[in-house]
Amino acid sequence: MEDPIELHHTWPEVEEKLRAHPEYPQLFRKAFGISDRSEINKILAVKAIAQFERILISSGESIYDRYLAGETQLLQDEALDGKLMFFDEGFDLGLPDGECFHCHGTGTLTGGRFFNNGLDPFDQITDIGQQAVTGNPSDKGKFRAPTLRNIALSAPFMHDGRFATLEECMEHYLFRAHSAPNADPNMNLLINKRSVFTNYHKEALVAFLHTLTDTTFINNPDIQNPF
Repeated sequence: MEDPIELHHTWPEVEEKLRAHPEYPQLFRKAFGISDRSEINKILAVKAIAQFERILISSGESIYDRYLAGETQLLQDEALDGKLMFFDEGFDLGLPDGECFHCHGTGTLTGGRFFNNGLDPFDQITDIGQQAVTGNPSDKGKFRAPTLRNIALSAPFMHDGRFATLEECMEHYLFRAHSAPNADPNMNLLINKRSVFTNYHKEALVAFLHTLTDTTFINNPDIQNPF
């Protein structure tokens, strides 16, 4: 809430806006049993946000989830190739390893860890990322790998929003990423073998990422604009 590159507010300002809002005071009374809008404060606001975030759970109805559950036919050829590259399962078919799942693994398609993904030459990094928190030079330029679920709906991409499309993201990873002394070893592997990738490989990975869109989840009325 207070981060200057996020919402850039103070909690007293937020509390005042919530108290003066034409509809929020009634919603706070229903949720927390308060008797007057003057009781709306940071603690209740944070509890409301936290409870909302707890219901943001995938429905499991994306094309990819249904494919894993055996509820649909095989993915389209291009998306299937992208899936095989993503998880390094296409070696026997001549598909290169995209090294994706190392940073975007598990059921959530994120490892929850921080990485330098080669956005800028190491000596030109100005947004130092995790290093700003830890003070550790080895954390320079590292940012948390996000979930890739519903990623097609989350533009712009990267921590600074520099890429407008998934195609631009894949262009970076397969053809333009910069090596770094603190990069994940799999990132440097990807950089060292970039000559094996083609535009088809880029398009296949993007096609796979589109299968992660969960339309049932994003259309859930409980998470739509209440106003």
